[in-house]
Amino acid sequence: MNVLQASFPYAEQLKRYQQALRYSKLDELLAHPEDMPVFNGVDVQRKLYRPLRKGSSEPGELVEDWTSLDLAANSQELRAVKLYYDEDPVDLKRVELHEDHLLNMPLPHAIAGKYPDMKLKTIKESIDKMKKQDAKAASLPPPKSKFMGDANPFKRDSAPDAKFYNSGPGGFMPQTGGKNKPADPGNTNTNSQPLPPDNIYVRAYDTDVRDGLIHEYRMRVKLKNPNYGKRDLVSKKSDADPEELPPLEEHWFVFSQKVSVPQGGYTYVVEPNITGKVAYELKTPREGQAVLQFQRWYEYVDVSEGVREPVGDWVIAEMLATRGMFVSGKAFSPLPFWDSVENAFVLREIPGDKAVKGKEPRRGVILEPVRPKSLLVVDVAGGKETRRIGPNPGEGRVNRQPSSTDESAAEVLFMYPDGSLDLHSSAVDKADADRKAREDTFNTWVKDTAEKNPAAPPKKGKEDFP
Repeated sequence: MNVLQASFPYAEQLKRYQQALRYSKLDELLAHPEDMPVFNGVDVQRKLYRPLRKGSSEPGELVEDWTSLDLAANSQELRAVKLYYDEDPVDLKRVELHEDHLLNMPLPHAIAGKYPDMKLKTIKESIDKMKKQDAKAASLPPPKSKFMGDANPFKRDSAPDAKFYNSGPGGFMPQTGGKNKPADPGNTNTNSQPLPPDNIYVRAYDTDVRDGLIHEYRMRVKLKNPNYGKRDLVSKKSDADPEELPPLEEHWFVFSQKVSVPQGGYTYVVEPNITGKVAYELKTPREGQAVLQFQRWYEYVDVSEGVREPVGDWVIAEMLATRGMFVSGKAFSPLPFWDSVENAFVLREIPGDKAVKGKEPRRGVILEPVRPKSLLVVDVAGGKETRRIGPNPGEGRVNRQPSSTDESAAEVLFMYPDGSLDLHSSAVDKADADRKAREDTFNTWVKDTAEKNPAAPPKKGKEDFP
């Protein structure tokens, strides 16, 4: 997924509220929590481009113009299966408004890897300023308003501990009784109460990323209408009707960084590796044929009818391609599966596979690595070719003509549905470092599984894993 991090000028927003509500000083606004800005989440839009050229991170053809993201629907599946949310650092909570403002989508716990670091200069400066005001305060309060957030993707399992400028000791909201605690010696603020942060942290993420495309984003925050329902207090009655202030075109902030998402699958031309030991191996390519290797990222695979297994990794399979034909059909992959009984990965026999005398049974899965009619083989050249040697000039025809076998790198010219062409060579693909790294990782996984764990029988019955 792509994580979007932004900084919003909160102190400037408070100043505008102060002026609009005719308060002479900021302290007067802070003394009326019900008049403080209440946010209503963010709008996020996305543009999609094709890369300018293969392997490029520069945008080329526009695929999709600005389109709004439904953040709740976009992240629903991820939030449904999360283990828990990762806690933000304590310092960052100083500049995060309460979840009811809907400005920070919590990050589901990362099983592997790590989320991007926060590198926003204005946010770091705001954190430093807040720490000088009160080194112990850690997070911000919920909005004092009848407008509250709902259980959408900004909702956490439990709300942040609101200790910062809430009412009570150490907060800038007025107390119901007693006095504020003495100012911190390192506090540069001359007021008796801490000031709110200059900038607040905003975060959203897009899980619906598109393979092989360049993503551009823009974002704007939304505000609740402070005059909503106050028809008796406004000069123009209609100003109290909308629940939200109208977002304007100039409110959009376009992220300068565009994100190039790698492909979720790759197709390569490789040299045949036929051992003759395993049942139903690929046949030796004839003239006009080549072996294709597919490397695809699978969230899950359908093992058989009603049986779906989670994967979440790169899966490798190979199949033959023939000149002038679409690449289609099923392919075998020696994919290990997790077995909850063995508490380990195992290689399962393929359901319905018939035994072949003297051959090892196939263990793994049969899958369809390429969509029908999406990859056309225009031409195939090279590979292993056998040619008849004709008679020398002047010699008559002989019954037995000698033959010559040549073997060179196989070359395949592909055509995609949009009409674009792509030429692959087995010599070039063999040397591709990324291809080899994924292949080595997969083969090591298969080898380790075969050595450590016994083969398991195929699963039966209808099961489904989210």
